[in-house]
Amino acid sequence: MMTEGKKRNLRIVLSFLLGLALVGLLVYLMDIPKLLRSLREANLILIAVACAINVLVMGAKGTRWYLIGASSSSLSLWQSIRLTILAFFFNSFIPARGGDVIRGLAAARENKTSKTASIATVGLDKLMDMVTVFFLALGFPFLPNLPAWVKRGTLITLILAFALLIVVVAIAVKGRGLVSPERHPRLAKFFGMLASGFDSAVRPRIIVLAVALSLLSYAIQMAMVFLCCRSTGIGIGAAEAACALLALNVAVSVPLTPLNVGTMHAALVAVLVFLGNAGEPALTAAIALHVAYQQPLFVLAP
Repeated sequence: MMTEGKKRNLRIVLSFLLGLALVGLLVYLMDIPKLLRSLREANLILIAVACAINVLVMGAKGTRWYLIGASSSSLSLWQSIRLTILAFFFNSFIPARGGDVIRGLAAARENKTSKTASIATVGLDKLMDMVTVFFLALGFPFLPNLPAWVKRGTLITLILAFALLIVVVAIAVKGRGLVSPERHPRLAKFFGMLASGFDSAVRPRIIVLAVALSLLSYAIQMAMVFLCCRSTGIGIGAAEAACALLALNVAVSVPLTPLNVGTMHAALVAVLVFLGNAGEPALTAAIALHVAYQQPLFVLAP
């Protein structure tokens, strides 16, 4: 009988093979000489700039988490940014955003606070990303022929985000008195810790600042998409960059492969080709963007 360790290793191997298969399929569909020429001629300076500004994305998201958790945690700004970078790193390998769970547990351990409240702040932090997708979707009217799967995925994300936000606000307001501590002490304590972690959801100033930092993060990521596309000669505007970023978010929302190998590439190539660009520079741009997202993590996370 296969042990849990062997099952986990088998899943990792299979997911890695899936990623390689996706990349292999993309390469198979390309004109190899044109692809090699596109790779050789890619502007490395623009790709390096994209790598550098990705550090700002992690800084903005770490700062956002610091603001969200300030009322229920004694985490410093530096701790918040450091643990956010580690979460990004582990999310590249662990399914279901396991890196974010590790971030919450590590914060609770370092500050000797409630694990439930700490993980709740992480959940609210990630929810801000989903809510801010609304602003990216404002580019849709400028691209009426956008692929249906991008529109559907975005609509589902928005519905889910605002439904979850309503639940979070309800818990933040009513959580402490939701369950009788005399009849169900453990459940009452659990909801009390959740309410503590979600406390920032009923603080308008913090929510406004969190959304502003989310917008800043998305703006920087749009710049990364723009730079990586320009590095291969593909010219895109703000609306195209926003929609490409949305497609990427939909594609990697559930990590199927380690480091999002294959899924990220397929999503960006699909959007860029749909927008009328050749497949070879589109795949080169996808490879460049993948490097821009991952390379800083391997430098900073360890």
